[in-house]
Amino acid sequence: MYTIEYNVAIENNTPPDIKEENKMSVKKMIELYVAYELSDDTWNMLREMSYHGLISRDNWNKFFDKCKSWTFTEDQQSIEDGNGKILYTRDEQGFMEKVA
Repeated sequence: MYTIEYNVAIENNTPPDIKEENKMSVKKMIELYVAYELSDDTWNMLREMSYHGLISRDNWNKFFDKCKSWTFTEDQQSIEDGNGKILYTRDEQGFMEKVA
């Protein structure tokens, strides 16, 4: 069923019809973006997924508004928002951990 819908979508240059509950959540998008250390490739992949209907436009907009100003601190040990608030820090193993 999905294959047929997908093929029709390709022919019509429209995204396949994917149920809302199967689309990626903002939480999962943020987890992926942080896990790949704010990679431009990850950002672009998520944006492309929204173009293809795998991420809802509403979720993309929420993600974009929340994460667009995130950067690493100078020592690369923390992620901060546009106001300088630390959001994530590295744990002992080098993984990013959300600040409470």
